Amino acid sequence: MDLMIEGKVALVTGGAKGIGAGVSEALAQEGCRVAAVYRSDPEGSEAACRAMDERSRGEVVPFRFDVTDPDGPDGAFDAVREALGPVDILVNNACGGCELKPFEQMAMADWRRGMAGALDHVFAMSNRFVRDCRAEGRPGRIVSFSAKAAFYQNGRDKSHYVAAKGAIASLTRAIAKEETEHGIIANAVVPGYVISDSHYHPGDADYEAKLGLLPTHRFAEPIEIGRLVAFLCSPMCTQVIGATIDCSGGTMI
Repeated sequence: MDLMIEGKVALVTGGAKGIGAGVSEALAQEGCRVAAVYRSDPEGSEAACRAMDERSRGEVVPFRFDVTDPDGPDGAFDAVREALGPVDILVNNACGGCELKPFEQMAMADWRRGMAGALDHVFAMSNRFVRDCRAEGRPGRIVSFSAKAAFYQNGRDKSHYVAAKGAIASLTRAIAKEETEHGIIANAVVPGYVISDSHYHPGDADYEAKLGLLPTHRFAEPIEIGRLVAFLCSPMCTQVIGATIDCSGGTMI
């Protein structure tokens, strides 16, 4: 199925590795010009982007920015616009800064680092995107990543992360409420257990332990999450608005 997004410019934060890479590749397979924004490991990130670019009909172009820095969001948007054109699709995938700590031991500084790493940049990136689209009279799509922990608490010592990911779902609804009439549609996605180099991969002890918890008895591939995101960004998807889509492989049932 052609999702009719060929030639669209997509900005994916954390777009060179893990789920973000799956999103970048899925969009590029549909012919998008993808700006894969990454923060660290330039050699590995740029190699991953080259590999995705070579096997896609679109483009995957790496951009190094830390979107959690105050100047990161504007810097990323300005650089992508100069290289590829105005952004049509924004995917807020990046997350960091949430050090595990019991709630009773958490200081305000810990809380603020968690919010900065998991939530604040989602606001900043989405706000810049909406302002650009509105100023130029263009439609747009925003997809942000929430998490299972916001709806089904399966872990401890991460209250800042849980709060931030719950806020992303609420922020998504708020953006959709205000911006849909202007042609800007926002949705969110909740992924489940996904194979990645940094978290879960075959042979890892944690990977094997988690398999028994999964109804499908397998982890998702990053591109499976990416294909859902690509559909949400398609003009064929017009009635899913302000939603948080469960793509957790049945782990919240």
